[in-house]
Amino acid sequence: MTQKLCINIPCCGYKEYYLAGLFAMVPWKEMDNLEWQFDFYHDGNVISYIQGKQADDPSPTLGQKELRALGEIEHVIDVRPLLQMYVKMNDEFPSRAILQLHNTGKVIWNVSLITDSFQLIRLEVDAYNGEIISQRKEPLIKF
Repeated sequence: MTQKLCINIPCCGYKEYYLAGLFAMVPWKEMDNLEWQFDFYHDGNVISYIQGKQADDPSPTLGQKELRALGEIEHVIDVRPLLQMYVKMNDEFPSRAILQLHNTGKVIWNVSLITDSFQLIRLEVDAYNGEIISQRKEPLIKF
Protein backbone atom coordinates (compact mmCIF):
# COMPACT_ATOMS: atom_id res chain seq x y z
CA MET A 1 0.00 0.00 0.00
CA THR A 2 1.42 3.37 -0.96
CA GLN A 3 1.48 6.28 1.45
CA LYS A 4 -0.29 9.50 0.43
CA LEU A 5 1.61 12.78 0.36
CA CYS A 6 0.59 14.75 3.44
CA ILE A 7 1.55 18.42 3.21
CA ASN A 8 -0.03 21.75 4.01
CA ILE A 9 -0.46 23.78 0.85
CA PRO A 10 -0.12 27.51 1.49
CA CYS A 11 -2.99 29.75 0.53
CA CYS A 12 -2.01 31.73 -2.55
CA GLY A 13 -3.00 35.38 -2.16
CA TYR A 14 -3.99 35.50 -5.83
CA LYS A 15 -7.30 33.66 -6.25
CA GLU A 16 -6.94 33.14 -10.02
CA TYR A 17 -3.64 31.22 -9.55
CA TYR A 18 -3.66 27.43 -9.20
CA LEU A 19 -1.13 24.94 -7.83
CA ALA A 20 1.03 23.78 -10.75
CA GLY A 21 4.06 22.19 -9.12
CA LEU A 22 6.07 21.14 -6.10
CA PHE A 23 9.86 21.23 -5.93
CA ALA A 24 12.47 20.21 -3.37
CA MET A 25 16.24 19.69 -3.50
CA VAL A 26 17.85 18.15 -0.44
CA PRO A 27 20.74 16.06 0.77
CA TRP A 28 19.57 12.42 0.80
CA LYS A 29 19.97 12.18 4.58
CA GLU A 30 17.41 14.99 5.02
CA MET A 31 14.60 13.41 2.96
CA ASP A 32 12.29 13.37 5.97
CA ASN A 33 12.63 17.14 6.44
CA LEU A 34 11.81 18.49 3.00
CA GLU A 35 11.26 22.19 2.53
CA TRP A 36 8.77 22.26 -0.35
CA GLN A 37 8.57 25.05 -2.89
CA PHE A 38 4.97 25.47 -4.12
CA ASP A 39 4.54 26.96 -7.58
CA PHE A 40 1.23 28.60 -8.48
CA TYR A 41 0.45 29.56 -12.08
CA HIS A 42 -1.88 31.89 -13.96
CA ASP A 43 -1.77 33.41 -17.43
CA GLY A 44 1.97 32.97 -18.10
CA ASN A 45 3.12 33.90 -14.60
CA VAL A 46 4.37 31.83 -11.67
CA ILE A 47 4.44 32.73 -8.01
CA SER A 48 6.38 30.55 -5.56
CA TYR A 49 5.96 29.90 -1.85
CA ILE A 50 8.56 28.29 0.39
CA GLN A 51 7.59 27.17 3.90
CA GLY A 52 4.23 28.88 3.41
CA LYS A 53 5.75 32.29 2.66
CA GLN A 54 5.68 34.03 -0.69
CA ALA A 55 9.18 33.74 -2.17
CA ASP A 56 8.80 36.31 -4.93
CA ASP A 57 6.34 38.42 -6.90
CA PRO A 58 4.54 36.81 -9.84
CA SER A 59 7.05 36.42 -12.65
CA PRO A 60 6.82 35.14 -16.23
CA THR A 61 7.56 31.48 -16.87
CA LEU A 62 10.72 31.09 -18.87
CA GLY A 63 10.23 29.39 -22.24
CA GLN A 64 7.39 27.21 -21.02
CA LYS A 65 3.91 26.67 -22.25
CA GLU A 66 1.00 26.92 -19.87
CA LEU A 67 1.60 24.98 -16.69
CA ARG A 68 -1.20 22.54 -15.93
CA ALA A 69 -2.92 22.31 -12.57
CA LEU A 70 -1.94 19.43 -10.30
CA GLY A 71 -5.58 18.79 -9.52
CA GLU A 72 -6.47 16.48 -6.64
CA ILE A 73 -3.19 16.59 -4.75
CA GLU A 74 -4.73 14.70 -1.81
CA HIS A 75 -4.55 11.54 -3.99
CA VAL A 76 -0.85 11.94 -4.81
CA ILE A 77 1.51 9.36 -3.29
CA ASP A 78 4.52 10.26 -1.20
CA VAL A 79 7.37 9.18 -3.47
CA ARG A 80 10.01 9.07 -0.70
CA PRO A 81 9.31 5.49 0.56
CA LEU A 82 9.41 4.24 -3.05
CA LEU A 83 12.76 6.00 -3.57
CA GLN A 84 14.22 4.47 -0.44
CA MET A 85 13.15 1.01 -1.63
CA TYR A 86 14.56 1.70 -5.14
CA VAL A 87 17.91 2.80 -3.70
CA LYS A 88 18.14 -0.26 -1.45
CA MET A 89 17.18 -2.71 -4.23
CA ASN A 90 19.67 -1.21 -6.69
CA ASP A 91 22.51 -0.79 -4.19
CA GLU A 92 22.77 2.94 -4.87
CA PHE A 93 24.12 5.58 -2.50
CA PRO A 94 22.60 8.96 -3.34
CA SER A 95 24.03 12.10 -1.81
CA ARG A 96 21.36 14.50 -3.11
CA ALA A 97 17.78 14.25 -4.35
CA ILE A 98 15.71 16.59 -6.50
CA LEU A 99 11.95 16.01 -6.43
CA GLN A 100 9.46 17.68 -8.76
CA LEU A 101 5.75 17.06 -8.99
CA HIS A 102 4.06 18.39 -12.10
CA ASN A 103 1.39 17.69 -14.69
CA THR A 104 2.50 16.83 -18.24
CA GLY A 105 -0.92 15.51 -19.18
CA LYS A 106 -0.34 12.99 -16.41
CA VAL A 107 0.65 13.98 -12.87
CA ILE A 108 4.17 12.62 -12.32
CA TRP A 109 7.06 12.77 -9.92
CA ASN A 110 10.25 13.70 -11.74
CA VAL A 111 13.12 12.56 -9.52
CA SER A 112 16.86 13.03 -9.95
CA LEU A 113 19.29 11.31 -7.61
CA ILE A 114 22.97 12.17 -7.57
CA THR A 115 25.01 9.26 -6.26
CA ASP A 116 28.30 9.16 -4.37
CA SER A 117 29.85 7.62 -7.51
CA PHE A 118 28.82 10.69 -9.58
CA GLN A 119 25.97 8.99 -11.39
CA LEU A 120 22.69 10.74 -12.18
CA ILE A 121 19.61 8.55 -11.80
CA ARG A 122 16.45 9.98 -13.33
CA LEU A 123 13.08 8.49 -12.53
CA GLU A 124 9.59 9.37 -13.67
CA VAL A 125 6.95 7.97 -11.34
CA ASP A 126 3.17 8.01 -11.73
CA ALA A 127 2.03 10.25 -8.87
CA TYR A 128 -1.16 8.30 -8.23
CA ASN A 129 -0.10 4.65 -8.32
CA GLY A 130 3.70 4.74 -7.81
CA GLU A 131 4.51 2.97 -11.09
CA ILE A 132 7.98 3.79 -12.41
CA ILE A 133 7.33 5.09 -15.93
CA SER A 134 10.96 5.53 -16.92
CA GLN A 135 14.42 5.32 -15.41
CA ARG A 136 17.84 6.29 -16.68
CA LYS A 137 21.29 6.24 -15.17
CA GLU A 138 24.08 8.35 -16.65
CA PRO A 139 27.48 9.58 -15.53
CA LEU A 140 27.18 13.08 -14.11
CA ILE A 141 30.23 14.08 -16.16
CA LYS A 142 28.00 14.04 -19.31
CA PHE A 143 26.42 17.26 -18.08
